[in-house]
Amino acid sequence: MTKWFWAVAASLALLAAVPAVRAQEPKEPPAGEGMEGGEEPPAEKTVVPTWEVGDWWKVQYMPLIGNMPKRPTNGPSLTRDPRVKETCTFTVEDLKDLDGNLCYVLKVAAEGDEKTSYRIWIRQANLTVKLFEEVRLVDGQESVTGTKNPVKPFFRLESGTTIPFDFPRFPVEEADETTGDTVQNTSVPMVQKATYAKDKLTVSFESSARVNGKEVKSYQKWEAGKPWWVEAKRTEAGVDAEMGKLVDWSRKE
Repeated sequence: MTKWFWAVAASLALLAAVPAVRAQEPKEPPAGEGMEGGEEPPAEKTVVPTWEVGDWWKVQYMPLIGNMPKRPTNGPSLTRDPRVKETCTFTVEDLKDLDGNLCYVLKVAAEGDEKTSYRIWIRQANLTVKLFEEVRLVDGQESVTGTKNPVKPFFRLESGTTIPFDFPRFPVEEADETTGDTVQNTSVPMVQKATYAKDKLTVSFESSARVNGKEVKSYQKWEAGKPWWVEAKRTEAGVDAEMGKLVDWSRKE
């Protein structure tokens, strides 16, 4: 009896000396762990550009060049020489309210042209052009000609800028889409066709309208991660009127 009692007591004393082990909840791995290289998951890419004040990008285009006529009776003509290329710079200058719409204000300045520049007001909510302005310096004073645009693709009725300024309306869903509308605040019919690549990282736009008796078409290619279209062209009656491509850009750190 005595031996049994002391054996039990010794066992109980040994158990009391061992600290209790509590079950623990499994911990979630820190963000990025479990992925190759220990990096964060890549952000979802979209062809819809995102901008911040201070961002800029450069577009290269081919200007019109005056040529002497081959015959004295013919007047001077304007053509494009593919060997001559110029650039213009788009700068996100501000984010301002315009008639109750918060808009990105883009300034466009062509190299070597200090007399003419452009401002494009683009709605932040749906990335559509609200106002397009041509700014000319006359005797040191700004002379501004503005074109308002409803919530729709921006298709210019004017021609001759040599810089493609048409601007699409991105589909709400990233899917091929053909929509019909009118140009700006007119009754001129317009069609926009959006075609996405399989990976949704590229979209091509083709817009068309009949302006002043001519079939005018606008082509643009947008890529994910780029601030502007990478290629653009506008044709009038089958003739290239405006062409451009993205050559450089910088985002605010």
